[in-house]
Amino acid sequence: MSDAALAHAPRGFVQRSEYDRLQRALDEALEKLAYFEAEAAAAHNHARRGPDEWALTATEAYLCRMLAAHERLTRRKAYSLWPGDETPSSKALDVHLTSIRRKLACFGLSIHNQHGRGWYFAPEERRFVLAALDGGPARYADPADGADAPAQRVRASVLYRRLLEALEDGPLQSEDLRRLANWSRLYGMVRSDLIAQGLVEMTRRDRAQIHTITEAGRTRLDALRKQDAPAAETEGRDGPL
Repeated sequence: MSDAALAHAPRGFVQRSEYDRLQRALDEALEKLAYFEAEAAAAHNHARRGPDEWALTATEAYLCRMLAAHERLTRRKAYSLWPGDETPSSKALDVHLTSIRRKLACFGLSIHNQHGRGWYFAPEERRFVLAALDGGPARYADPADGADAPAQRVRASVLYRRLLEALEDGPLQSEDLRRLANWSRLYGMVRSDLIAQGLVEMTRRDRAQIHTITEAGRTRLDALRKQDAPAAETEGRDGPL
């Protein structure tokens, strides 16, 4: 229907049309939000945890990978890279690190701590831990030494920038979200680089944007329902306008 036709349409019809449009937008936003939450849960629950003998939990494996991916991991950096909206408390982070240190010590791996400068593995142990967490052979080998690693980094960086530009134009479409999830898995070897470039922060921003759309949509829909109530009562008594 054209704008001119809408201008002369009954008030109840216009409100219902806007109601339907907002309901569709709200449903789409909720679908995207659910997709984000499901992907985040799957990434956390099914992440590689390293050799079974290490007996790391999903959270410990994630933190261990974060530690091995950086020369030094400070508390502030750990918080900035933590997935999702809820970061662990300072005490909880210490408990996780103590547990990881205890479990890895049985296999001759040490987590060092320099006051004020963060936690770290020795260089050779860093490479070994990364390889082991990725399911590679239990030997000292850097998983980023593959011949195609530089090309993967470049491609991942380009894809990230394209997504970032798309996000600036509005919420990402479902297909973009699927590609985002696939890229995160496909470029497992350069995941720490992607995180450093802001991929996690980008998904947080989009989730926050979807939350905003959802809340605004709910508020507008509630207002329309209240406006429609008198109109519906009149229609029921006097017939359609």
